[in-house]
Formats: sequence, C-alpha cells, structure tokens
Amino acid sequence: MVSMIKGYLVKFNLWLFVILTVLALPVTVNAYLVGASQTTILPGVQIHGWQLGGLTEQTAAAYLSGYFSDFAARPVEVIAGTQSWSVIPRDCGVLVDTAAVLRRAVEAGNTGSFVTRWRMRHKIRNYGLEIPLILTVNYAKLAESLQPIVAAIETDPVDAQFVISEDRVSIVPSQSGVVVDYQQLEADFLAACRSLSHRVVEVALIDVPPALTTAQAESMGITAKVASYVTEFDPDDVDRSHNILLAAQALQNVLVAPGETFSFNRTTGPRSARYGYRPAPVIIDGELLPGIGGGVCQVSTTLYNVVLLADLAVTNRVAHSLPVTYVPLGQDATVAYDYIDFQFTNTRSHHLLIDTNVTDNQLEIAFYGTPTDNHRVQLQSRLVGLIEPETRTVEDPTLPPGAWKEVDAGRPGYRVEVYRVVMDETGQRVLASTKVEETVYPPRHRVLRVAP
Repeated sequence: MVSMIKGYLVKFNLWLFVILTVLALPVTVNAYLVGASQTTILPGVQIHGWQLGGLTEQTAAAYLSGYFSDFAARPVEVIAGTQSWSVIPRDCGVLVDTAAVLRRAVEAGNTGSFVTRWRMRHKIRNYGLEIPLILTVNYAKLAESLQPIVAAIETDPVDAQFVISEDRVSIVPSQSGVVVDYQQLEADFLAACRSLSHRVVEVALIDVPPALTTAQAESMGITAKVASYVTEFDPDDVDRSHNILLAAQALQNVLVAPGETFSFNRTTGPRSARYGYRPAPVIIDGELLPGIGGGVCQVSTTLYNVVLLADLAVTNRVAHSLPVTYVPLGQDATVAYDYIDFQFTNTRSHHLLIDTNVTDNQLEIAFYGTPTDNHRVQLQSRLVGLIEPETRTVEDPTLPPGAWKEVDAGRPGYRVEVYRVVMDETGQRVLASTKVEETVYPPRHRVLRVAP
C-alpha cells in the first residue's frame, strides 16, 4: 500500500514539473527575445561582410557612412561588344540609402509577431543574414548619364539599295540596326551598383531589321531597264526648271509592286510654296496663267509615256486643255493636286523601280524591272481629225458702224490617236501596233468685237 502511494506521488510530481515548465516557457522565450534591445542589431547580421551585431542604428551609421560613400564612388563597367565605359554611380544620381539599410538591419529579428521574431532570430543565429543595399536613384540624372552610351551603341538599319549602272541593276545588301533595351540596362546597372564583386553590365541589345532586306530586294525581280522616256525643257525658265526637279526627286527610287496602283498626287504630295514649289505658268482652261508648281505636268507627262512604253494599265489620265510643246499630240497627262491625278497599275508579275534623271535641259524617267523581250517599242501620234473653231462676236458700241476687231484669233482643236508600236530587234519590222489612247483637244473659238 505504501509503495502504491509512493508511486502516485512520483507521478504527481512529474506532471507538476511538466505543467510548471510549460507555463514558464513563454516567459523564458519572451525574455530571450527581448534580452537584446530592439534598437540593437542582432549578432549575425551583416552588410557586405561587415558584422554589425551589438551596434545600434546610430553607431552602425557612423561606422558605415564612409564605406557607403566610397562604395557609391566605385565605378561600374558598362560593356557593349568591344566598347566599354566606366560609370560612377554617385555621378549618375545613385547613392546608398544609409538610413533605410540600417533600419532594416535593426528590424531583423526585432519586429513582427512572437513566432516571426523567434524564427528570424533562429535563422540569424544559425545562418547569419546579409542585408541588401537600398539605393536612392535620381532617374532623370541616371538617364542623362547613360544617354551618351546609348547613342554610341545604337545604329539605324540600312535598307537594301538598288544601284543602276549602264541600264543594269545591282543590289547593295541591307544591314540590321540595333537599339538598347534601356529598361534592362537601367535594371542591370542598379543591380551592379548594389553588388560588391560583380560591377559589370553587359548592355542588352535589340536587333532592328531594315524595312527592305537583301532577300526582299532580290525577290522583286528588278534587274534591268524596262522602258524610259525623255522630254526637254528650257533651263532659262529657272522657276519652272526648279519645279520639274522637285517633282522628279519625289519619284526617285519609288517601288511599285505587282498589282499596285500608283498615284502621282499621292507620291509627289501638294505642290505649294510650303513644299518648295515656285510660281510658273500653268495651263488653266486653255490659257497659260501664273500659278504655283508650273512644270510639274511635264513630269507627269514624261511618266505617262514610260507607262505606255512599258505596256502598263493606265487607270486615270486627263489631257491638257490645249497641246503642249514637249511631247507629240495625245501623249500628255495633266495633274492638279486634289482633283486631277495621273494613275497607273503595275500589271507585270514583278516590281518596278522608278528612276529619274534631270540634266540641264532634259528630264528622263525610266522603269527598271524584269525585261520580257528584246523588242523595240515606240509611240506614234496620229492626227485623225481637225476641229475648226467657231467665230463668236461681241458688240462693242465704241466701234464706228460697220467696223470690227479681232480679239482672239482662236485655234483649231484636234482629235488624236496614240499607238504603241512593237518592232523587232533591228527596228526595221513592225511586229504589232496597238492603239493605246485617243485624245480630243477642244478648239478655242475666234472672238470678234463688232459695231452694233
């Protein structure tokens, strides 16, 4: 019986010990957690290998301020291919935020819930804790500092170029351009600014393909001259010659794809003083009158004749209201921006390249593509009808009875047909003759002033 009582007493004492131990555990652990001041950095916390355990925030700041200042003065190397630049973070507006870094060091294991603090202290005691650097960044100053580097690296793409020599075409290969992935450069630069050992940035580049690659140019089938036409102008008429040159330059190196409809107005744009055009005589309602852009119609007319020689589809063409002197009758095409356009469609299976050449007194426009044969082609203008002008009278009371005076001698009108004539290689035998256009120039009436 006594032994049984002793057994119960042993068990009772054991359970009492367990209960008291459990009740005392939170107090003991909490005493452990608050044993160090919450303004003191725990042992095991470090920054770039600097052990800060036992230091207060203020003491650590005095301890590391010089290091952080020197650290911001250590250069970061920026590399792109064979080029490199040494960049000082401090000069770019990038500094170490000392207060924020040390605040985080103090808070490590000293903030959060009971469980959070216990776990963090266990981690620090067993493994240590490296506090990452926190930076203050003046992003505008950083961008300004990196811009010269970006400008030195970036290159524009170069399109494939068609080079014409002796009526043949060769291709200068295209080149890709590169631009800097600036967001990546900025992120990598700041990461290097935080690093103790790896202070090198390899610039991320993005390839920029050309608008016209070598392969695309080769696939267009542009190898030789298809057709050309030449008109002459008076070089002493300086303003008109200037307008011809300006419009011809707008056509230079223009590509017309198979099935594409070319618009003269859309390609050359407005003909106004704002775009460099000068006043020169223009034909309006059968008369030569002052206007901006005189001479441009010679460019559209020359182009029209090349289109006929190349046997393309003319989709919109308007003749002048009176014959012009630089082409035969029926072979002209007038234009007026916004309401009279010259248009044609490339009916061939390959691209066409427009080439223009203006000399002292001549304008030549040529098409380059894939020649279909060696035949010679020419245009023939045939006058098929003369339209006599009417005589109209206007009473003039200032004239004596029976008197009259010619105000306008008038001029006849013409009905003209234009043929595309294909001959053999020798130019002696006609293989085909096709009417491509019929034009009617209205007569200008004769006007007389007569007495009532």
